[in-house]
Amino acid sequence: MLLLFPAIMDLLASLLSYIALNMVASSVWQISRGGVIITTAIFSFFFLKKKFERNAIIGCVIAFVGITGV
Repeated sequence: MLLLFPAIMDLLASLLSYIALNMVASSVWQISRGGVIITTAIFSFFFLKKKFERNAIIGCVIAFVGITGV
């Protein structure tokens, strides 16, 4: 019973993602999925007060440059 709420939220998120995938081009979908790495890092930094190592910061910068370059 403890896992019911997170499982339902994950199911809802997946459902909304598949609906969005049907409404946009697949290339746009892939680029926006790459942005998940960056937004997760930003939210972790501000809300969880997580400190990142140099490799993680460099990886986020490379992902950002790759997304904006495409």
